[in-house]
Amino acid sequence: SYWPASFLLEVPFVAFFSDPRVLFVFADIGAALLLYLLGKKTRTAQLLSLIYLFRPNSLFIIEQSWLTPLAFFFISLSILLSVNRRYGFTGIIWGFMVGLKPDYLLAVPFLWLLTHGNRKAMFWFIITVGVIVFPFLFANPGEFIYQTILLYLLPGEKIPIPIHLSLNLNTLFYHIFGRDIPFLLSGSVFAIFVTGVIYRLKKNSTGSWVILAMTVTFLCFYLLFRQAFINYYYFTTGLYILWLVIVIKNRAS
Repeated sequence: SYWPASFLLEVPFVAFFSDPRVLFVFADIGAALLLYLLGKKTRTAQLLSLIYLFRPNSLFIIEQSWLTPLAFFFISLSILLSVNRRYGFTGIIWGFMVGLKPDYLLAVPFLWLLTHGNRKAMFWFIITVGVIVFPFLFANPGEFIYQTILLYLLPGEKIPIPIHLSLNLNTLFYHIFGRDIPFLLSGSVFAIFVTGVIYRLKKNSTGSWVILAMTVTFLCFYLLFRQAFINYYYFTTGLYILWLVIVIKNRAS
């Protein structure tokens, strides 16, 4: 389910250090520093940055080479750039984030709200995703789309990953009833949930509400659909810490 940026960004670190995990170490430390800056360098922001770094599963996530720290770093960096109205660079960062994995496309509408719908950010996002993804898509469109997207929509027994070990509602349902939750049901519930979130944001689209809405949207997505392992929830807990930092920033303003 990963897209080309997932390995292209690792190439320099493999070349120099023979280990892609060095990138994820830098990304995790960088994200903690960004949280500190977003929290306006307060004592509470410092504590939340340390909590982010030293969660019990932090080192395990890096040891397993999951890309979650990098995705979270991109989200935090894009928010800091948005605050400073560097919208072109913001869109480029979104592009790299989605270039890691199409799932992260869920974050873009929320992050776009933080730019107040800036067209420049969206333009550079589309250009960046195109540059990263198009060469591989063009080489073999059918295989690329099948391997990175459509494969994960197949019946559970045809997906070549242990989805029934996932930490989600489908796994619970499968072990009780011996079959997966129908995609139509999961999709309908998720669509209703997202509609409610969007309706709520129309009433209040301040930064803290947008981050909270993005956090619960990802959590709902992971709980309802087939694939959700520890790294997915590491990502959502990072978003929750980010939300707390934004709340602190707003109170300090």
